[in-house]
Amino acid sequence: MTLLELQPKLQQAVANGQIGSPVALRVYLKSSRTDADLQSGCITAMGMARELFDSPPARLMVRGDLQRQATVLVTCASGTTLFATLESGTVESSSIQLTLVGNHGIANLESAEWTPAEPSKETPESTRWRQALSESHATGKAVAIS
Repeated sequence: MTLLELQPKLQQAVANGQIGSPVALRVYLKSSRTDADLQSGCITAMGMARELFDSPPARLMVRGDLQRQATVLVTCASGTTLFATLESGTVESSSIQLTLVGNHGIANLESAEWTPAEPSKETPESTRWRQALSESHATGKAVAIS
């Protein structure tokens, strides 16, 4: 499954009041492929967070190399957060784990097999996010997303 295929399940947990207002999203992507595009996976997770939180990403920080393993902390304009860990070539089978934390509960989607989506067409927003990821990776500092 792709991240976008799982997004409706999390949106349903928000819509039916199961978790209250979402405040944090945890995304863990593990790919068996050594050439997995971790940056695109992160950008997809950022888009998912934007939709779930109804708030754009405002700041991010990257730790890792964006090739084999990276951890990314994204703070949205509303103060909600995305914490993503992405790995490439470190496991035998690819998987996704998603946890959406709300102010009343948690929606947890246990391991599902991850199939990276085909890269979508770049938008001005995804281009800004990709630039911010690269800048944070290069400087080792948190970066505001303009």
